[in-house]
Amino acid sequence: MTARLFVSFWDVCLENLPVGRFERRQVTVSEAKALMAGARDAEALCCASKDDLFAPYEADALRKHEQLCAVLASCHGIELSMQDFLLRDDDNTSTVMPLSLVRLSPGDCLLVIGCGYTLADGPGRLDERFDIAEDSLTFDLIEAASPPNAAA
Repeated sequence: MTARLFVSFWDVCLENLPVGRFERRQVTVSEAKALMAGARDAEALCCASKDDLFAPYEADALRKHEQLCAVLASCHGIELSMQDFLLRDDDNTSTVMPLSLVRLSPGDCLLVIGCGYTLADGPGRLDERFDIAEDSLTFDLIEAASPPNAAA
């Protein structure tokens, strides 16, 4: 079975982490881009969200999500879209892949993309004037380790 790469913006859940050993490290933009491209080519890329981005009460979370996708594309050539975060049923209905369903098995990784914000000048609601600081992106990679007695 191919190892999977899960991607989340900002969040990680306790349910994501394996019982046992795992490793967390920061990777560069180019490493993150290569990981995502390789996983996409292997059909092993799965993006998940803590928020139900289609719910009307999550409009702010959807806006931030789309903004981060736009910054990743425009600044780093990393193409992620809402389609990457969808889980499709057999009847072709879709929902956002819940982050709480992500479980790392040995060899799987979770890439958590984070960022900082700047406050834009001008009129408008305060919560709508925050922009992603393009130089603030972080890429934290969490990898499930093989059990110590696993065969090599």
